[in-house]
Amino acid sequence: KRQTKRYAYGNEVTAELTQGGISAGGQLLDFSPMGYRIRITSDSHLAFKWFNSDEPMTIQLRYRQRVFLSTNCHCIRRRGEIRNMELVLVPAEEMISRYKKRRIRNPRQRLLPAPVLRFFHPLLNKHVELVISDISTSGFSVYELPQESLLLQGMIIPDLVVEFSGALRLKCLAQVLYRLEEEEK
Repeated sequence: KRQTKRYAYGNEVTAELTQGGISAGGQLLDFSPMGYRIRITSDSHLAFKWFNSDEPMTIQLRYRQRVFLSTNCHCIRRRGEIRNMELVLVPAEEMISRYKKRRIRNPRQRLLPAPVLRFFHPLLNKHVELVISDISTSGFSVYELPQESLLLQGMIIPDLVVEFSGALRLKCLAQVLYRLEEEEK
């Protein structure tokens, strides 16, 4: 009945919430591209008393001590007591501004055959393959079905491979800057 699929997750992903110099640790319980459900661990409950859930906070998700998501977010739901608190967080901004806006933007190209992205998704604990829709010198876009979307705004992909026609492979670091819904994709 949800707009997008929610994925449950185990205990390998740790979460750190910060707001105004105060931080609290926790575990990721489940996620969707629209938000994250976090359980605050008991050892950080004292710091969490100082959080204002009406103000934005920053979340960092780590997989094997490596940050793969860092973004500002808002708390939309808070449940439980301080020693066993669950929070549902959603991204605060619709878009991450990574570069200055240019007056003349690099043109996006549609290549045939389309390049393919391959990377390890730390939340799903599996390798993912997506087809590039268009590409420029500064980025690319992919289409996903909204209800089965895997990419999270702010997600850092450290070992992304772009494969061109099965012949040329480029390895790079990438970050999901924004999500835009159009034509059921």
